[in-house]
Amino acid sequence: MKILKYLLTASIAFMLFACTEDIMDEVNKDLNNTTQMDAKNLLPDIILKTAHETTGTDLAWYATVFIEHSAGTWAQSSDADRREGQSASTYNNSWNSLYNVLTICKLVLNKTDPVTGIEPDNYWVRGVTQILTAYNLAVATDFWGEIPWTEACLGIENLKPRYEKQSVIYGYIFELLDDAIVNLDRATLVNLDKDYIFGGLADDDKNKAAWIKTANSLKARYLIRLSEVQSDNLTQVMDLVNSGFASNEEACMFNKYEASLSKANPWWEFWYYRRHLSVSQTLLGLMEERADPRRAVYFTQIGGEFVGAPNGTALEVQSGTYSRSRFSTAITPFCMTQPTR
Repeated sequence: MKILKYLLTASIAFMLFACTEDIMDEVNKDLNNTTQMDAKNLLPDIILKTAHETTGTDLAWYATVFIEHSAGTWAQSSDADRREGQSASTYNNSWNSLYNVLTICKLVLNKTDPVTGIEPDNYWVRGVTQILTAYNLAVATDFWGEIPWTEACLGIENLKPRYEKQSVIYGYIFELLDDAIVNLDRATLVNLDKDYIFGGLADDDKNKAAWIKTANSLKARYLIRLSEVQSDNLTQVMDLVNSGFASNEEACMFNKYEASLSKANPWWEFWYYRRHLSVSQTLLGLMEERADPRRAVYFTQIGGEFVGAPNGTALEVQSGTYSRSRFSTAITPFCMTQPTR
């Protein structure tokens, strides 16, 4: 009898403890920090990070030196220009930023997957995200060559994702862009207030058409990049050009920066504060050969002349010796369909 009473008492105590634990688990939940977010609310973060971190900072600043659009004439940019002090760690921040935005892209793609996703009919967000995923993948593979993608962005599930050849990555890029065009054409609901690029069009059909033109313009760009290994691309390129942007006004631009020192776009702030870059003699020479009228619009003059900095041998100076890029205002929108290398 005593044993029965003991077991009964223990059982009641256990049930009360278990109930208390369940209640406390609910009480301790921070309802202000959600663990899930709708795909449409993740899209603005993808757009902002792509414009600011992928297009607007270190990757573009180093690339403009490596391809000799600019010459690095101060500090780290001067080292890059001379190919000194460059190591894998130099680009760690850029690599991490790119895979940060690609992780968010993959999260949205999983949410909007037509078979396994919890938002299978969200064609507009899926289509836009596919375009931005393709763009970020292209920047990554153009900079580093072989990169992880299929097994990447899975967190603790896979800490050592397999690297894939650039030819394979470009296959994914074209697949994403083709699928994006199909999805955008199917979209019945457009969240204009979540679109920092074309949301100002205030018309669903115009918005979808603008993103489809972006996809076609990117496809044309990437086919041109592959023209050395796929020479039969040119006819397709011309068709895509005709289906892409017809003018600068239609281009894919992030123009949410403001004309102030603290809120200007990162390219302008880099130019204003650090003064690391000068116009390269390589680029200036090509434009002079063609009597290119854009020189007066693009570049400053030194003593009434355009003076290019010789890549690899330029003096380390911040200003006054070589021509620099000319900025007319504190805000210069970034066109995300302009090359970053």
